[in-house]
Amino acid sequence: MGLSTFARFACCSSRVRGHRRGCTLRESSRRTRIGPAARDAASESAPRRPRLTLSCIDHGTVEPMAHDAPSAPRAHDSSSAASPLAPRAQEASLTQMTEYVLPQHANALGSVFGGQIMAWVDLCGAICAQRHSGRMAVTAFVDDMKFELPVRVGEVVRLQARVTATFRTSMEIAVIVEGEDAMTGRRWPCVAAQLTFVAIDDNRQPTSVPPLLMDSESVRASQSAGEVRRASRLAQAPRSPR
Repeated sequence: MGLSTFARFACCSSRVRGHRRGCTLRESSRRTRIGPAARDAASESAPRRPRLTLSCIDHGTVEPMAHDAPSAPRAHDSSSAASPLAPRAQEASLTQMTEYVLPQHANALGSVFGGQIMAWVDLCGAICAQRHSGRMAVTAFVDDMKFELPVRVGEVVRLQARVTATFRTSMEIAVIVEGEDAMTGRRWPCVAAQLTFVAIDDNRQPTSVPPLLMDSESVRASQSAGEVRRASRLAQAPRSPR
């Protein structure tokens, strides 16, 4: 490379470096023009982020940030307040199921599995509990189940569930199971069970259930008997270690 060529190359390089240095200086000067007053104005015009608190969760409102200007007090929305649930009639949630016993339901002796009967009992009771509460319901407790007479392949299993008592978040459901010969109409007792279901909300937490409508002496007696059974269950429940 000749001397003249090297000189021209060094000159071009210095110009490029100077151009880059000038751009950097101009951009930094632009950044320094934004002073504290401009930053305050930009922060005031920027949208504020709401802060979630227990108050806004409970009442459906959003509390402003700490640096926000205080706003006028909002009127309380009475429609969001919790109100007592209206009682529901026992017959409104009455649930009946009919199952035909097939070979896959039976044991080696040709009668329906006890576990299959228990599954149908749980399903029938859950439908009844959901009809009464208007919510999803989960099984919390099952009383002793005594099987009386078997139901064989080719015969029919009839189930009937009704709400016998209600409490704050739980319901006691009675399920009666009978066998039936569909050709003759003969019926016989198979099993009776008492189940406790708990209603849950969208967050899978226990939620209130409507009370039973005390429209007859039989319903009042059913509620009273259910309260006695519930007290007995709670007394027998094992206590968690402290």
